[in-house]
Amino acid sequence: MQRVVVGRFRNRSDAEGHLRSLRQLMPDVEFVIIFDTGEELDNK
Repeated sequence: MQRVVVGRFRNRSDAEGHLRSLRQLMPDVEFVIIFDTGEELDNK
């Protein structure tokens, strides 16, 4: 499985609308919405 960033959105509503469009165009592909908080994780 390969992960590819398809789009970046400022709000959840825009991301979900785009997700609905993608699922209509490609119903056999799994898509997920991931939120980036902009904070770096501390890998200690």
